[in-house]
Amino acid sequence: MIVQKILAIISLILLLIFQTSFINNLHYPWSLIPLFSAVCVVSIQQRGAWNMAFALIGYGLFLDLFSLGIGYGETLAYAGMAIVCVFSARSIFTNRSLYGVMACAGLSNSTLLLIESILHPSLFSFFQESFLRVLFLILTSAIVFRITLFVSGLIGQTIKNQRKSQFVAHI
Repeated sequence: MIVQKILAIISLILLLIFQTSFINNLHYPWSLIPLFSAVCVVSIQQRGAWNMAFALIGYGLFLDLFSLGIGYGETLAYAGMAIVCVFSARSIFTNRSLYGVMACAGLSNSTLLLIESILHPSLFSFFQESFLRVLFLILTSAIVFRITLFVSGLIGQTIKNQRKSQFVAHI
């Protein structure tokens, strides 16, 4: 159990590094891909991993500490996103389907953009691309959702085959 938590923390740190060092440095439309946020939203919505809300808040804190965001208050914006994501996953979109994940991603990212626009009203030209940011989070969440279903299916099939071979070996 502790090994799984350590591996999860290490993979989140690697994903954070990949998001901030590689994806954010791509050319214009591709730099808006929110892979870290998509993984957190899918984990909260599909898997019920409520502790991923703290990963979103930590991502905002990381952006604030290293001045990688669009300005100050990224921690507050990502905290708002985490709260809306957890609330919508528990109360509104509870069926854990692809549409629930996409709706939760759209609603939580819209909340993030709303809080950022309140904190930074002078950056209005930056928020003209907010539709593109919401669209990228929804599409990235859908891709992450499908990948997790595929991987969990492979893992489940492997475990099923191992149990079957162990059962046959005992006979």
